[in-house]
Amino acid sequence: MGAVYFIRNEDTKRIYIGKDEKDDSARSRCADHVSCDRFHCIPLHEDIYSVYGVDKFKFGVIEVVEAIKLESAESWWIRVFNAADPRFGYNKMGKIPHQSDEAIEKYRDDLLKSDPRRHRIYMELPTRGEPLINLAPADYATFVRNKASSVDNDARFISECKAKGLRLATRADIGAKVIYVWKTYSNYEHTGTLKSFASRWAKIENDKLRAKDYIEVDRGVIFVIKSSQVGFSKVML
Repeated sequence: MGAVYFIRNEDTKRIYIGKDEKDDSARSRCADHVSCDRFHCIPLHEDIYSVYGVDKFKFGVIEVVEAIKLESAESWWIRVFNAADPRFGYNKMGKIPHQSDEAIEKYRDDLLKSDPRRHRIYMELPTRGEPLINLAPADYATFVRNKASSVDNDARFISECKAKGLRLATRADIGAKVIYVWKTYSNYEHTGTLKSFASRWAKIENDKLRAKDYIEVDRGVIFVIKSSQVGFSKVML
């Protein structure tokens, strides 16, 4: 069994809907959002750490679901809350395919009427939830300071790259040699070949990995390297 869970901003009421395939309490999955899981949902992570603080969020299980039905259940709840619309939530996928507020309300009502059991759950959710801070690291203040220090390090890295004549990569640079930094925990510089470039993410074929292996990175710290600068990362370490 797995769980569909929510994380709700108590100030704005924006909501994130997720699923935990291994734990029907979803506590460990929710804890990821407070600790290392920046890349799972960047807008949510940034609101937790940079805007509102973890004490402004609550989490809870919406329903426990068989593993085979978990993905469809998650999608159903995302549509009910319109959680992929930035006005209402943090999710990326599952936006209600209507624009007007009236159409959104009708779409939600139709979904809820089709499932009385879930309708009851929906009506109870505003009063449910446990403080997300309960899942924060024991020394939360230190953890936040370390996060801030990491951001400062990233900014310094970007400034140094620009000062040395490197430019940020674009979609037109696919196939070029690049230098990038993996930002999940701390800064590690690598070189590789830019293979693809999405709205926020890029795939890099790492020079040290086999050709079939790729690393997904935040494109904001990818810089193009001229052919004479392939060893540039060693100079910067």
